[in-house]
Amino acid sequence: MDLEKFRNDVYEVTDKLSKNLKESDLPKLNYVRQQLIEMYQKNLVKINHSVLELICASTLIARGHSVEVEKQISDILVCDLFAKKGDGNTIIEIETGFTPPDHALDTIDYFTARIMSKIARYSKHCSKFSLATPVIGLIPIPKIFLMPPNARNESDVKKVKDLCDRY
Repeated sequence: MDLEKFRNDVYEVTDKLSKNLKESDLPKLNYVRQQLIEMYQKNLVKINHSVLELICASTLIARGHSVEVEKQISDILVCDLFAKKGDGNTIIEIETGFTPPDHALDTIDYFTARIMSKIARYSKHCSKFSLATPVIGLIPIPKIFLMPPNARNESDVKKVKDLCDRY
């Protein structure tokens, strides 16, 4: 467990996200960040999940919600994000698409069941329920690959190659 790395990462993310918030909303996002740091110290959260929670929290805060992360909502359920605004509340569950090795041969069924279970269990505890997924939940196919090879220009091909070379 590398607390310093986690702390640096969540500070970097909140610094970027804070550019889209009003000054008066910054303490709310910092509160979420601090909650995540404390949970990381107890080995309750991971960085990939925490980044998504910060992104969603920032959006909710910008829309006037107060936000808590990893909130206990029943004897057995802890939701990823719990937001309140007026008389309503919102629960957002982060779905990274992780499949345990035991389900390597039934990934689609496992993932579908997981989504259905989250909807059924969490939605009854809120007025609005959402699932959030990282951008890789949707396959980002660059437009260049939607064109026939002879219609691609060299500059666009170079951009794709440069990105691939980075990884």
